[in-house]
Amino acid sequence: MSAVAFIDERRDGARMVSKRKNRMYALSEDERCRIVELVIDEFGGCLGFDEFAAVIHGLFEDIPGIETMGADEANHLINLMWSQYHG
Repeated sequence: MSAVAFIDERRDGARMVSKRKNRMYALSEDERCRIVELVIDEFGGCLGFDEFAAVIHGLFEDIPGIETMGADEANHLINLMWSQYHG
């Protein structure tokens, strides 16, 4: 799946995201897996953590509802996805 297709799908589903603040930036396990798969498809499986985090931050900026999350939430999601990527 391309980054654009993922972002479009996320935008279409953005209304389904809970309005509670602590869930505002939540990504489902499936969404996290798809982002990791996208990174592998686009950049391969050999990125270091800093490179991986930069790529994920770039993707977050294009996902509605995710682009405004704070550093703590972003780091938490990046660490979860790093575990999947580096696994």
